[in-house]
Formats: sequence, C-alpha cells, structure tokens
Amino acid sequence: MQKYETSAHMRTFAAALMAACAVLIFTRVMLRGFGVEPDTGVVTGTHWQHLPLDQLNAGLFDALVNLHSQPPLWNLILGAFAKMCDADAACVTHMGHVFNMGLTLAGAALVFAALRLLNVRARLAGVAAAIYPALPSVMFYETYVFYPHFASVLFLAQGCALLWAVKTGSRASFALAFGCAAALCLTWSLFHPLYIGVVFASLWVALGRAAWRVRVLAPAVAAVIAAAAPSVKNHVHFGIAANGSWMGFNLAQVAPSLSGEAKERCAFETYLKAPLRQDEHPHPAMRLNNPDLVLVSKLCAGEAARNILAHPLSYAKGRVLAALQSLSAPSHKYFFTPVNWDRVDVAPDLGIRGADGRLNVVALAYRGGLLSFYLLTFAFAAVLLCVADRGARAGIAVLLIPSACFLVLAHALNGHEQNRMRHTVEMSIWLLAFFCVARADAFRLFARRAPEPVSAPAHASAHRL
Repeated sequence: MQKYETSAHMRTFAAALMAACAVLIFTRVMLRGFGVEPDTGVVTGTHWQHLPLDQLNAGLFDALVNLHSQPPLWNLILGAFAKMCDADAACVTHMGHVFNMGLTLAGAALVFAALRLLNVRARLAGVAAAIYPALPSVMFYETYVFYPHFASVLFLAQGCALLWAVKTGSRASFALAFGCAAALCLTWSLFHPLYIGVVFASLWVALGRAAWRVRVLAPAVAAVIAAAAPSVKNHVHFGIAANGSWMGFNLAQVAPSLSGEAKERCAFETYLKAPLRQDEHPHPAMRLNNPDLVLVSKLCAGEAARNILAHPLSYAKGRVLAALQSLSAPSHKYFFTPVNWDRVDVAPDLGIRGADGRLNVVALAYRGGLLSFYLLTFAFAAVLLCVADRGARAGIAVLLIPSACFLVLAHALNGHEQNRMRHTVEMSIWLLAFFCVARADAFRLFARRAPEPVSAPAHASAHRL
C-alpha cells in the first residue's frame, strides 16, 4: 500500500513539474511577444555588485580574492558565464536568464515539496507548483539578471529542508538547510555569517534539546566555517571582519540626523562621481571595491551607529514607516525593470493621491490589503507559535524565525530596495500563511486541549506537522 502511495505521489510530482514547464514556456513566450527581455546593462555596469566581465573572464580567481565589497558566490556564477561567453555581455545576459529560468523550475519543485511536507494534498500542491512560474514577482526577477531570484530560491530551499528536518530528522535535511544558509551568506552581505545562528535557533525552538545533537551541530559548524571564509579573507587582506565592506554606507542611509557633510561622505554616489585617478578602473563595481573605502565605511558605520543611539525614537519611527510603505507594495515594484516590463505590468498605480490631489481608492485598497496580509500572517504565526501543538510549533518556527529576522534586519540596516529584499522571503511567507490557515483550530484558546501523547515519535527530532 505504501509503495502504491509513493508511486502515486511521484506521478503527481512529475505531472506538476510538467505543468510548471508548460506554464513557464507559455508565459515566457508571451513575455517575449510583448518585447520583455533582460537589460544587458545590469551585467555591464549599472549594478555596482557586478565585477567587470573582462576581469572575470581573464582572472576569475584573482578577481574574487580582491573582492571585498561583496561576498563572492554570485560573481563566481557570473564569472563562469563570462568565461563561457568570452566576456560578451549579450551572451552572459542570455546565460543568466536561462539560469534563472532553471531556478524557476527548481522553485516550482520546492513549492510542491514544501506543501507536501505541510500535509497538503498532492493535487493541490501540484496546482500551486504549476502556478509558481506565472507569479508576477517570479517573472520579474527571473528576467532580472541579478542575485534576487537566486537568493529567493535558496531561501525557499532552506525552508523546505527545515520542514523536512523537523518532520524526519534525517541527516541530509540538516545538511541541505545549513548548506542553503551558507550559500545565502556567500551571495549577499545582508546575510551575515551570524545568520547561521538564526537558522540553528529556529531548529532549537522546533526540536528542543534534539537540536544539540551531532547530526545538527556538524552541518551548522561546517556552514559557519564556509560562510565566514570571506570575512576571514577580508580581515586578513583589508582589515574588515565582514563578508562585505559597504555596511557603513548602508547604515548611513537610515541614520535619522546625520549632518549634510556626513551624508555626502557616506554616500555611494560621492565616490562614483569623484574624478578618476590615473590607475583607477572606471567600472562602478571597481570604484566601490577600492580598499581605501574600507576605512571610510568603518568610520561611517561608527558615526551612523552613534547617531541612531542618540535619536532612537526618530530612527524607530523612520524604520517602521519605511516597513509599512514597502510591505504595502508588491515585491516586483522595483526601480530596475526588465526592458518593456511596463507593457505587461498589471499592478495598479500605487500613488495614494492622483495628479489632481484626490485619494486613489484603488491604490488604498490594494496597498491596505497587501499590508494586512503580511501583518496578519506574522501576527497569526506568532500566536500559533505560543498556543499550537508541538508539531505545528515546529513547522511555524522554521518558517517564521528566519523570514522575520531577515525582514527586520533588511529594514533596520538598509534604506532602499526593500521590495527586492522581500522577494527573497516572499514564498516562505506564503507557505507560512497557508500553514497558519490550515492549523487555525489552534485558535480555540478557551477549549480544553487534550494532553500531548507521552510516547515519543519514531525519531527524537521528528514531528507531525
């Protein structure tokens, strides 16, 4: 019987993946028909995170060793494309787009797997997986040859692996979860190596003392070592113990009362507009990867931190307002758009007031509904984390804690680009919302709850979700 059920589930998974492929092909052909395509400028100079293609092609290892402004993984991927394309920008852009489409299919498979781990029926999980490639944010960031889509699928894979871990306790699940967390730290400096501790904390909440077993600690320690490698290299070569050297500039964006002189000194644009030195590379990524800026960033971080501590209420007010504003807009509302994206963007004008000064009712309803969804999902999940049964708490913990910590950190330390950052955790939030609705019976707070069974599950770290 079990063999028959497994075979049926595999057939459903294969059918869901084929449906996702069909949806992907249909929607991408449609996008192409409207003229939507990746912007080649993203890989040639408009994005400060991308090293010059000719440098990646000529000396990839040296380029990554000398890179201190960013973690190396995304530039390693871009460098592989540059070598295959002999640094041709159009070819690299095409390769990046194809790579992102592969990530979309992987994301569809992960959606199916995560929903099955949450005990959703196979057919319903298959429908959700087939819909995933048609989501506006997925289509947008897939066509945007930058690391947001890569980070989003990594975060989704991490969530799926954590659900697998709390349900089965298998060694492979812990290795995959911490491997994805380490890859995120090696891709984006906002994921500090301490983020590995956040993932471990979510498992500790979910599993209790079982989280301190070797099968959990060994991959966690390995992930810390891998994630901290750029920080060690940067400390040795550039004197900064972090996986990226822009934190001071980012923190200055959110400090509430910096002087005009300090704001100018701590702005990226100041160093991009400065006259070129004789030996300086003109590419924006190289100018902002200047070792001289490491000390500037340190000074800016200290000055911004002191300013925030001196004006905590102003800082908190600004961050809360920024969070409310960003959470009320869809994640694909971002100022770097693929070519001709405006031809297919169906989201309404999000301006609260029109040109005539009147309130835009559609925008108010749209933004209010989206904001309510996010706030209610997190509030609902927090309550369930306190009152639900042990298995439900485990599932909620591994989805809620990493997502919430990332969003808080993104809004606390970075002044712009929150919509792009939310795309990273968006699918995990949707999974969390689905799970909360499915376990809504836990809100019968005044009903007498049956005691939890005394007998332990088959594995000490396994739970029924």
